[in-house]
Amino acid sequence: LVDLILPGAVVGMIMGPPCETWSLARFLGGGPRPLRSADELWGKSDLCKREAEQVEIGNALLRLALFMFACVLSSGGIALIEHPALVESAPVGAPSIWKLPEVRWLLARGARLIRVDQCRFGAPSRKPTTLLLGGTCRELFASRNVFRISIVSSNVSSRRGPFVY
Repeated sequence: LVDLILPGAVVGMIMGPPCETWSLARFLGGGPRPLRSADELWGKSDLCKREAEQVEIGNALLRLALFMFACVLSSGGIALIEHPALVESAPVGAPSIWKLPEVRWLLARGARLIRVDQCRFGAPSRKPTTLLLGGTCRELFASRNVFRISIVSSNVSSRRGPFVY
């Protein structure tokens, strides 16, 4: 995949690494225990084998998403990572990928965080979500021949040509 991304064959990438081991619901009690903390973002040190495997799978997918994000940006594309927002009511010491030094590194290089509530897009509950967005549409679509997308009411049409936004 990197062999396609770096020469610019990939225009954009949207990723959503699993959130099950980061979930704030683990701090509510009555369910699975927390597997991470703000001090141990990559996984707590006292995990049993099954928990450690679950955390390691999540870590591997998150690291891949962060790496691909950086690769897409370095090739001039647009990248987005979706993950639950760290809400104001989160318990003290709650983990979040948005606290990771790797994310802070990307933010220092021009990526930005956008907070959305998924209920605004049809989700049955609020579901606060943060998007890590990198790259710019203007630069991307000025340099590539891509589909033009026009949205009128609920109709979506596309045709070849420069992107208009």
